Amino acid sequence: AEGEQEQKAVSLAMATIHSIAQDIHDSYGKKMNARMSELIERITAQRYGHITMDENLKVKAGHKNHLVELEKLSSGTMEQIYLAERISIGETMYEEKMPLVFDDSFVYYDNERLKETLKLLSELNRQVIICTCSDREVKLLKELKIPHNLIEM
Repeated sequence: AEGEQEQKAVSLAMATIHSIAQDIHDSYGKKMNARMSELIERITAQRYGHITMDENLKVKAGHKNHLVELEKLSSGTMEQIYLAERISIGETMYEEKMPLVFDDSFVYYDNERLKETLKLLSELNRQVIICTCSDREVKLLKELKIPHNLIEM
C-alpha cells in the first residue's frame, strides 16, 4: 500500500512537471522561436531560418524547406543558433536588459557571419562584453565603424 501510494505520488509529480513545462513552452516558446528565427536568418544571410525549440529544448533549423537537427549542422552554425537562443531567452524572459558576455564565442564563425553578428549585437542596445585571444573581432569592429572600448590584458 505504501509503495503504491509512493508510485502514485511520483506519477502525479511527473505529470505536474510535464504540464508546467508545456505551459512555459506555450507561454514563451512561440515568441522565442520567432525571435531565434529572425536572428539566425540575419546572421546566416537567410541560409537558415525558422528555428524551433520544443518543450524538451530540442532545437531544429529550417534549411531548404525542411528542418535539420542541430547536431547535423556545422560547429559555426550551431554556435550561431546558440547565440540566437541566448538572446531570445534573455529578451523573452527578462524585462531588464542584462549584459551579454562572450568568451571566445566566435571562433567557428566565418568573417561574413561574424560581421553580421557584430552589427546585430551593436543594435541590441545593451552592454556586450567580448573576451577573445584573437584580434579578428577588434579589426572587424573597426572596419564596420562600430563604437567599442578595448581593454587589453
